[in-house]
Amino acid sequence: MTRKMKKKIILLYPLPFTKFNYFQYGFHLIKKMKIEIHDLSNSFISNKFKKKWQSQKLNKNVIIFKNFFSWIFYITKESSDTFVINETHYSTYSIKSLLIRFILLIKNFVVFFYDIRDVYDPKVKKNLKYFKAKIFKEHKFDLYFWLNSIKKIILSNLQNLIIFKKEVILTNKSKNTQNFKNLKLICNIHSFDYSNFLKSKNEKKNKNFFVFLDTGFPSFIGDRLLLNSFENNFDENKAQDYNYKINFFFSLLEKKFKKKILIVPHPKLRGSRFYNEYFYKNFEKFNKVNTNDAVKDAYCVIINTITTSISFAVLNYKPIIFLNSKNSQSFRNINQRLIVKRTLNSLNIKSFSLDKSDVPSKIDFKINKNAYDKYKFKFLQNPDVEISNENNAENFCNFLKKNFI
Repeated sequence: MTRKMKKKIILLYPLPFTKFNYFQYGFHLIKKMKIEIHDLSNSFISNKFKKKWQSQKLNKNVIIFKNFFSWIFYITKESSDTFVINETHYSTYSIKSLLIRFILLIKNFVVFFYDIRDVYDPKVKKNLKYFKAKIFKEHKFDLYFWLNSIKKIILSNLQNLIIFKKEVILTNKSKNTQNFKNLKLICNIHSFDYSNFLKSKNEKKNKNFFVFLDTGFPSFIGDRLLLNSFENNFDENKAQDYNYKINFFFSLLEKKFKKKILIVPHPKLRGSRFYNEYFYKNFEKFNKVNTNDAVKDAYCVIINTITTSISFAVLNYKPIIFLNSKNSQSFRNINQRLIVKRTLNSLNIKSFSLDKSDVPSKIDFKINKNAYDKYKFKFLQNPDVEISNENNAENFCNFLKKNFI
């Protein structure tokens, strides 16, 4: 009797694939299928970026392709029964991402891509005032920005012309907000953070520290080095002044409340020697995989920009405070400033000025439970009641069994 071969799932990933990513996607929970990660970072991001941010790489199940042609040679030999999750589609509009989509079409794979709503993303009114600010203030001399914008428009339209016979969208959006063209199937899942929250052991301990969720802002806002990009208007002196003020604020906070500051770096920064040497040297850093392990035991969560990780503060009903300054405002564009404003309003988060060394009091560490719950059901938990307590790995596997296996 012949042994039945395991079905294979391939994830196409445009960045260096890390231990956190493996945890984030829930692949460690999938036992009955073979997982294979295609790390295409050598084809999509700059060497400069990779040298700066050397986070904890994953060796298990990962193939790092030296160049794009070696990947083409490999993928063309794959069986058409393979399931492919394409994360190069919307994250990187390039000729290579277009070619990937075309190759997947020719191979007739079942192709999945994510469309997840996990933070407040308000629609900006693109009126005359908006375009004047964009053209004459933000990007007036940034030739790279304008050329890149034109490239994105052209390539996104070309990508939309390639329609798969078997395409599945993995989404946490309600049916009312879904707007997918030429759809075949939808697989309902949660946001990544909500799924990870469901997997976590949420026994809460003492609240003897503040947690700062660090995205790398402002030095790496928008991941300026990520795709060989740059910003002409980035002011290093302002960034250094901002970093000095936020470190000083943390010292004041520790002194006033007799509680330590725990820095929780963005997953791409964890384990980076560059980050550990140059950022927040006087404070303890969290380098484990699951951000929720730090947030669930926190006294309060501190942010200085909007990050998906505030989900864990919301789900654990932790107070959140926001740190602002004149310099930090200058690093944000119109869209980013609007996202900050709407998110703070939606969760009733108080803002404190670093320019004034404005340290909060105990009365500021209160939460609006109704606002938190509203945020949870709008951006984190899928409205489909049937899957409310199932993590994304369970939902994904059940979907495959029902439709393809």
